[in-house]
Parts: sequence; C-alpha cells; structure tokens
Amino acid sequence: MAPRPVIVITGANSGVGYGTAQRLLVQLSQAIPSDTLPDWTLKSSSWAGIASTSNDEQLNPPSPFAAPDGCVLILACRNPIKAHAARRNLEGLLRALAELPDDSPAPREAPKEKRGIDEDADAAIAAQAAQAQGRRKKRATDAIAKHAADTAAAAAAESGDEGDHLGPIAPALDSFDSSTSFTSAYDSLTRTGSTSKASSSSTPAFRRDPTRDVHGASLSLFSREAKARGEYRRRFCQGTSIEFVPLDLGSMASALNCASEIQRRHGYVTHVILNAGSAAWTGLNWPLAVWMIVTRLHVAVTWPKYKMQRSGDRGADGYGWVWQANVGAHYILTRALLPALRATPFATPSRIIWTGSIEAYARYYDPADWQCLDAAHSPWPYESTKYQCELAGIGLGEALNRQRMSTVPSTPLSDSQDTSYGSVLVGEAKTQRRELEPKSFVVHPGVVASSIFAEYLNVFMAACMAFAFYLARWTFSPHHPIEGYKGAVAASHVALAPSHLLDTSARYGSRATFWGQEYVHAGRVDGWDVAKLRMGAKARQEVEQAAAGQAVRLKARELIQKLEGVARDVWRQARNGEIAPLSLLALHPDQFEPQNDLVPLPSKGLDVRRRKGEQEDEKDRDWEKVESEL
Repeated sequence: MAPRPVIVITGANSGVGYGTAQRLLVQLSQAIPSDTLPDWTLKSSSWAGIASTSNDEQLNPPSPFAAPDGCVLILACRNPIKAHAARRNLEGLLRALAELPDDSPAPREAPKEKRGIDEDADAAIAAQAAQAQGRRKKRATDAIAKHAADTAAAAAAESGDEGDHLGPIAPALDSFDSSTSFTSAYDSLTRTGSTSKASSSSTPAFRRDPTRDVHGASLSLFSREAKARGEYRRRFCQGTSIEFVPLDLGSMASALNCASEIQRRHGYVTHVILNAGSAAWTGLNWPLAVWMIVTRLHVAVTWPKYKMQRSGDRGADGYGWVWQANVGAHYILTRALLPALRATPFATPSRIIWTGSIEAYARYYDPADWQCLDAAHSPWPYESTKYQCELAGIGLGEALNRQRMSTVPSTPLSDSQDTSYGSVLVGEAKTQRRELEPKSFVVHPGVVASSIFAEYLNVFMAACMAFAFYLARWTFSPHHPIEGYKGAVAASHVALAPSHLLDTSARYGSRATFWGQEYVHAGRVDGWDVAKLRMGAKARQEVEQAAAGQAVRLKARELIQKLEGVARDVWRQARNGEIAPLSLLALHPDQFEPQNDLVPLPSKGLDVRRRKGEQEDEKDRDWEKVESEL
C-alpha cells in the first residue's frame, strides 16, 4: 500500500480553508492533477479559459505526492460544530467523486451542490439529503447488479450453459453494504462469478482482462484510460479519511496539543497549510467606501482603506491578539510539527504553506512593534500580521535550508549536517534513511468573498459586495477569484507541484480571468525589488539583481529570531507545566533538554492565565456541544 499524504489545514471549516480542502480532494483524486501546472488555462486555451482535457493531461506533470490509496485530511479548527459540518460536506464530495462515470472527464472543480451544503440548517433539508443519499445508494446497487449480470451472462454464453449465473450473484448482492465503495463491491462480485465458473469449466482469458469488455471485444485506448481514471478515483475516495483536531489560535497550549495529537495519530505530516486568521474589525467608513468605489473601483475592492479595525488588543497568553492568531500560534504549531514533517515517507520534502494577503505591504509592518500592541505604530494590525506571515514563510525556509533547526527552540544542534539531504536521523536510523528538511512557501488567495467581515454586512450589503467583486473582474481585474474554491488554486499548486517548478522565495497568488477561470501568478513579497538606480543599463541590472530581496531577507531573519524567542518561552512554560503537561508533548527525545540562550530575543508581557484544568473544561464543553448537535 502506498503511503498517504497527511495534510493539515488550519481554519478549514469555511472560506478559503474549506475551499482548499475541497480543491485538494478533487486534485488528488486524479493520477495527474491539473493544478501541478499553474498556467494551464492560459497555455492550452484562449483568454476565455476553455481548455481541452486531453491536451491538459498530457502537459501537466505528475505530483510527487501521488495518493492512489487516499489521503488524510486534518481540519484544525476552533469550532467543533462547524468542523464536523465541514467534514460531512467533504465526505459528500468524496461520494460524488466516486459516483462519477468512468467516461467523464477529470473533474476540475467540486460539484456545485457539494461545495457547502449545511444539512443541519433545516429539518426539511436534512430529510431531502437523506432521500438523495438513498437514491444514490440504490443507483450504485443497481449498477453493480447490472454489470455483474452482464458479466455472468457473457461468461455463460461463452461456456454454453446459460441461466445458472443467477446463483452466485444473488448472495453477493444480499451481502452488499451501503458503506462499501463501488470498487470493492464490484471486485467481490466479479471474483464470485469467476470462481464459480472456473470450477466447472475453463474460464476464458478475456473475463479478467482489463483491455476487453464483457463481450470479449478489445477496448479502445480511450476506454482503457477512462476505466483506469475511474478506478483510480474510486480507490482514492475509498482510502481517504477526513479528521478534526481542535486548534484555538488564541492559545499556545492549544497549538502544542494540536501538534501532539496529530503526531500521535499519524507519526508524519506532508503538508501544513497555515490558512486561519482573524482581525479586530470595528466597522466600515461608509463615506470613504462610497467615494473609493465611485472613483477607483479596482482599488476600492482590492486594497480597501475604509475597513476600520482596533489595534493594541492583548490575548489571554499575553501576546498581541491579532498577531498571535495570524502569526504566533501558527509558528508554534509548525515548530512543534517539525519532527513529523521530517518523518515524511515520500521522496520529496514536506511543505509548509503560509497564507498571506493581497493587502500585505511592508509599510504596515513596524519591526519595533511586531506584536501590534501600540496603536500609534501599528494602526493596521491585520495587514501588518499578514505581511509577517509572508516574512515568516521566507525566513523559515531560509533557516531550514541553511542548517537543521533543533526540535527545541534555542538549543544547540546535536546531529551531523548533510547539506544535500537536509540532515540524518540520530541513532540506528542513520543507516536506514535520511530526513528531508521541509520547504516553506508563501501564497495568497487574491480577493475572496469570505465571511471574515460578515459581522458588519447584512444580506443586501453582502450581495452588493459580491457584485462589486464581479464587476471588478468583468472590468479586467485579475485579482478577484471571489470563490473560496478558486482562491485556493495557489495553495493547491504549491502543495502538489513538483519541486523543480517551485521557488521558495516567490509569492504565489490566485488570479482569475474575465470568465472566472482561476490560475496562479508567481510574484514577490512587497519590498523585494530595489529602487531603480541611475547608472548604465547593464550595470544597473547587475546591481539590482544582486540586491533584490536583501531587505526582505533581512527582515525575515530578524522576525524568525523574534519568533524563536517566543517559541523558547512557550517551550519553557510547557516544561514547567504552566500551559500544558509534558505528557501531551511527546514530540521528540530531545524535546526538553536544557536550553541555551542562542537567540536573546525573549517576548515581552507574558500573562499566562490558562491552566490545564481550564483547557480540559473548555474541551469537554466543546465536545458536549458536538454530541448534542449530532
């Protein structure tokens, strides 16, 4: 059995995170995902974005994270009710993919009716969904029975004794379980028929030959490929599991517990997609919003300046609240998952994907107030922290490539270095396999009509916002994918594309054509390009290329040092039992060795208020809510 990718997505119960989960399921259900080639829509088709399936499949390179036996999709969310609803919807998407006919083209998007149906919203909707599920099961059973009858009839006609094929088929249908996949039931039926006939007479070779149909005629190459795609898709859907792990980004203890639970269940992780985020919105400046929309529509709906937000909030752990939700807790989660990321069974390194924002600009970030605690220095905490996410993605990737980061923040390196493969394992495992240091990437979804600002919009204003987004796209703005599924194309591409097609210093963004066809654009983090110099063209080009990215890399290194200081404090509190007991943090044998102050940048203003008992009580209450809702 091939190893399964283990993908962790934070904030996957709605918005772009949920769209990312949907897109990865659709893409991994194909042997050659279309998202591995980011600009397939523009290369293989006209501006309209209408592409031919056969040509795309030939152009797209295969993904190094092939999942013929399924994948493990982990929804790391705070709200268990929404997480379980999202899981049910994603399981419905898997059923829809498994029921696709073999001759249907490879899906490029999730079926509309499977994207976000909340069956708990209304009793009538739940009843209608149950009836639809019953009809789907009946159609699957009828299809199995028909195919098995045709197979047995053809075999009986070939051997000369018709009519005795009904015997072995009926018991197989009676034993068919609705939870069994189409592929496994079909295999059991064909094996039963073949066994019974083999005992009485010689079985013709074409009955189990995948290159022939039930009548023995040779299948065309197109039919063979279609059958192979269908079998691959059903096998993937059968082996895929969707799980929920609680994660509250307002608590460092929750981030550590989430990492510990993931490692306890699976032992390795191939992808960590850091998507969740929050902001302290306070409302809209309506006069400014109207003026910007009337005078500068594209700027108004892409880089709005009329969103009002609060700065200086401090969370329960003592850190800046917006900073911790967007940057700090994500870094702690990634740091705690490093052993699992290094333990990947695949031949390519695991990937850490930081989700930035199209509004992330260097002018919003003040290195002196990186936690956004001073409203005078950081009046735009959401944009500032999103820019820090992009800096963290570049800085962490550079640190992982330069040397092996110790499992415990700020401890000396204990393992020998191997620059070609990352580093080797300790002990006896050194002679068995090499560990691959994970790669870090930066993406952003473009402009998506998510629910992050829904609190300040009624139904009418939300519809007006969506219309303004479409109007911007129809007036040739490339920055408006609008739907979460389309906004996830950048994260999907970075997660699945071969390594030689990716650049760890790039900033991958989701875009869309006039007709709404999504694609990926590889750009740079703001501040990467240097100012134009007054000198000769050739000399200027050489200087600019040499200096490009130096300022951003310097900021990224400084931020990583600050984040390492925070991680050192969190690990010290965990060792002392202040935020989580040691038994919950079984991450690595060297997890709690004595620490040295290699990074003298401790965080300030720690106010640890959450204790183990409070965390357990909150977790119990959440699960009581889940059980009552289910």
